[in-house]
Amino acid sequence: MISDRPDLEKPVFSLMSCTSDVPVWVILLLVFFVVGLVVFLLAAMRHCNRAMADCNNARTLGDSDGLTGRWNRHVINRLAPSLV
Repeated sequence: MISDRPDLEKPVFSLMSCTSDVPVWVILLLVFFVVGLVVFLLAAMRHCNRAMADCNNARTLGDSDGLTGRWNRHVINRLAPSLV
């Protein structure tokens, strides 16, 4: 019988090892670390994009007149050397 030969018996699934004898908890820890790192980087990118949009919006509001939407004196003075 098969049960008489221990060399033919293989565990179907072991909680302590995979095929390369690495504990399952190490693999799960690495997977959670990588997923957490990706989530952190995506959140940081979203925060940076929002900060850049706010900065661009503030610069646009600061460089133009609120009533007419035209450039103010500071922008014209900054661009004057390139216009002449």
